[in-house]
Amino acid sequence: MVTRRAGATADRMLNVVRWIARISGSLLALSMLPAFLMNCATGHTNFAGLNTFEVIKAWVLVGLVVAQIVGIALAWAWEGFGGAVVLGGALVAMIVGAVNGSFPAYEALFVLTSAMFLYLWWRTVGQNQRRELWRVP
Repeated sequence: MVTRRAGATADRMLNVVRWIARISGSLLALSMLPAFLMNCATGHTNFAGLNTFEVIKAWVLVGLVVAQIVGIALAWAWEGFGGAVVLGGALVAMIVGAVNGSFPAYEALFVLTSAMFLYLWWRTVGQNQRRELWRVP
């Protein structure tokens, strides 16, 4: 008779959620990266004729895309910190989109992915102290 320890199923489920978060986050980052690079390469970042507020808003959105991509990369090693960066970037992008009058629905995917990373961090922080939110090894 094979006996399993009590937490084996929970550990297995955490690993499944971890890989779902990693793969979905990586796919989101990879889907955003070509569009971001194409806009930069084709000159869509030409701000001639725009007022100062529109230029600042455009640079904020560029910074948020970069922050979300970097946050997903960080979440592979530090789930709490990376998830917080992605969540912050997604929420600010949603606010900026609402100010623009358009709601970026794809940001909901970033919120969902960051929620998975933050859940994983929350579940593992008690078991494994090296996964603390702000302590980077």
